[in-house]
Amino acid sequence: MKDNKTEFDLTISNAYEDDFGMELEEKVAHQKSKENKDLAKDFISTNSISKNVQIERDLFSKPEKKVNDKPMKVGLYITPEVSAKYDELVELYKAKYGKAPTRTDVFVQGIGIMLDRLKEK
Repeated sequence: MKDNKTEFDLTISNAYEDDFGMELEEKVAHQKSKENKDLAKDFISTNSISKNVQIERDLFSKPEKKVNDKPMKVGLYITPEVSAKYDELVELYKAKYGKAPTRTDVFVQGIGIMLDRLKEK
């Protein structure tokens, strides 16, 4: 029996074989590249100078700061003078508004007043 494939069919079948062969060659080349060690990378990773350079980079690089949404806890050193002024403030505030201010309220108001004074100068 004679093969009745046309020239077009032969071209198409050859193209499929070529594509399959190329794909197979690429897979083999990729696998061999994984197996072969890169001598330059091995040298750099084992060289003590490059490790020292990496350590310096790690030390002097600025890490990104994480944004912390939690309130910051601050301890205040309260002298007897500060305590007396705070007690006076609490009494006046209670007389005027009916309740005592929190330390946070006092702190925030103080920051606002100081900022306003600095902006005026």
